[in-house]
Amino acid sequence: MDSKSSKINNFSFRFALLSISLVLTSAYALSPAIPQMIKSFPDQSVSSIELLVTVPAFSVMILVLLSSYISKKVGEKLTVCIGLVLVTVFGIFPFFTSSYMLTLVSRIFLGAGFGLINSFAVSLISEFYKGSQKESMMGFRSGFESLGQAIMTFVAGLFLAFGWKYTTLVYLIAIPIFLLFYYYIPSDKKSQNLKNDADKVKNNIKQKISLPVWGIAIFLFLIVIFYIGMTVRFPLIVTSYHLGNAEDASLTLSIMTFGGMLLGF
Repeated sequence: MDSKSSKINNFSFRFALLSISLVLTSAYALSPAIPQMIKSFPDQSVSSIELLVTVPAFSVMILVLLSSYISKKVGEKLTVCIGLVLVTVFGIFPFFTSSYMLTLVSRIFLGAGFGLINSFAVSLISEFYKGSQKESMMGFRSGFESLGQAIMTFVAGLFLAFGWKYTTLVYLIAIPIFLLFYYYIPSDKKSQNLKNDADKVKNNIKQKISLPVWGIAIFLFLIVIFYIGMTVRFPLIVTSYHLGNAEDASLTLSIMTFGGMLLGF
């Protein structure tokens, strides 16, 4: 086994590569805090408060489209690192402000960080792994995504005892992820041969999306819509109908995403 194969099969390398998926769906980790956020911003409507949880999705879409262009300028590794910095800085920013507008803006930039990471969480696996190894890593990546949401939602629920602003501190998890990724994942120059091979394959294949793929995409689109709607509204339903408190809602959402983690693995 050559040194390159040995490195990519190393546990630390695999974990560093998969770890960036831990934060990708963490925008909804603050859902249990919505009841407290409503009290904290009495001049805002319920829909405006829920927007704080869902608005990162809009900037994710924009930055996913722009991420390939950005990576061509600064490289894939640096693009992901910038995304992790944005997640850290703007994820915890609401802890230091009582302004609704500043909180909203910080959540938009948080989504931008997710968007810079999102596509590379998948594409980097395709660059380093092929065949059954790639399929296995994709499954683990899906599991890590659900695991991250489950852990961050659960921890955010624990932090609710101190106030909703403390829930934003869960984004500090991006710091060790940044360090792992920066240390273990090679720079673009070191993995250039892998990307060149991939580019040759892409140049020889004419991309075309078939009708069944469109059908699957629409189906998954609807699933995500229903899932996000349920995740955002669930804590408010639990507290409004006196079915439990925000911490109970957080625990329930964590258990649900834990199921997604098991199926992903």
